[in-house]
Amino acid sequence: MDKLSAVVVHEYPWIRLPTIPKLPRRSVSETQDRHIVDILLSKNKKMHSLEIKPNAWMRFFNITTDKEAAAVNARILARLRHNEKVCQRWRERKGWKVLGGKALYEQPIMAPHTPKKHGRRIFCIAATKQLRIALIKEFKEFCAACRECYRRWKLGDYLVQWPPGAFLPPLPPLANAVEFS
Repeated sequence: MDKLSAVVVHEYPWIRLPTIPKLPRRSVSETQDRHIVDILLSKNKKMHSLEIKPNAWMRFFNITTDKEAAAVNARILARLRHNEKVCQRWRERKGWKVLGGKALYEQPIMAPHTPKKHGRRIFCIAATKQLRIALIKEFKEFCAACRECYRRWKLGDYLVQWPPGAFLPPLPPLANAVEFS
């Protein structure tokens, strides 16, 4: 499998879109899932081949020989095993166990997420800390300029120049339309 031109082919049923029924709810039980799969397989007999080329990406990084591909795959697997050991030690320190296949299978796909932290949210994500700080500073200056313009509007100075990118509040009505009707 370490060859640069490695290909893995799997045969799968071709499930046509019109044959897929609407799910009774977002998460289904294992029995319902098996029943839906049985229905789909009975309605769709045609098969198609899924061709996977796991090392095709290497050509874009100028890896051109099978020996280089084998070395890269060995490094990837070594890194993966290392990360697995680190995570295993972390779980052991926390006293957690690995979720089994059945527990993973039965978890809902679209489970709502509730964050554990309730601290300040970062509303600006940037490549570097300095850039993020500069962008936040610029935004705060923009907000201060908008506040000053709004304060002047409330005093009646409607000719004030708003900063570029600001959404101007609507002008107050200068006449009462009810009096003229």
